[in-house]
Amino acid sequence: LNSGCPITTTGGSISLIADSMSIVGTVNAAAGGVNVRNYSDARYIDLGSTTDGAEGTLGLSNTELNNITANTLNIGDASTAAINVSTSIAINNVTTVSLTAGVPEPSTWAMMLVGFAGLAFTARRKVRLQAA
Repeated sequence: LNSGCPITTTGGSISLIADSMSIVGTVNAAAGGVNVRNYSDARYIDLGSTTDGAEGTLGLSNTELNNITANTLNIGDASTAAINVSTSIAINNVTTVSLTAGVPEPSTWAMMLVGFAGLAFTARRKVRLQAA
């Protein structure tokens, strides 16, 4: 968003959806909300980053976040992989900040449970071998 192209609404919300963005101009939703999220599913968001850095990561710096004025700032959604805060941030022009990242897929949970079961089996077997 260019510094010469402010985005303003007097009601409702503004959505910024992209896999890479640079917020140089102002975004003013006044009493409304601003939604910032990735365009593609299963991508990461890094808050405090000064660059978009790693492939597949949307980086938002403290300066960019302070170009947003809103009652509520929603960052991420259910399709966001994870949100990382890489350095301290202070968002001055927003009343409420909401961070939303997705819940792991069922196959991820299944693999984690199999891993825990394997650890339990190994620990139990080790105790039996030491007792013998």
